[in-house]
Amino acid sequence: MAVIDNNVIASSGEDCTVKLWDWERGECIKTLIAHGNAVWGLSKDKMGNVATASWDKTVLIWSVNDGKKEIPKIK
Repeated sequence: MAVIDNNVIASSGEDCTVKLWDWERGECIKTLIAHGNAVWGLSKDKMGNVATASWDKTVLIWSVNDGKKEIPKIK
């Protein structure tokens, strides 16, 4: 889990996704889908982007604002 900003947290899991949550309302506001296996690592940078690492041996960088990958997969 990673805190993105005052109202948003990110979670990852075995369903190959990263979910962004409005923690005050308890609602999923966005689901990021791209990994081919469980997502085990999650971190936020100073710009608010999220890095994810998966058992599929890839690392992805995501723009939290639009849910798009910022750079290609890193293997």
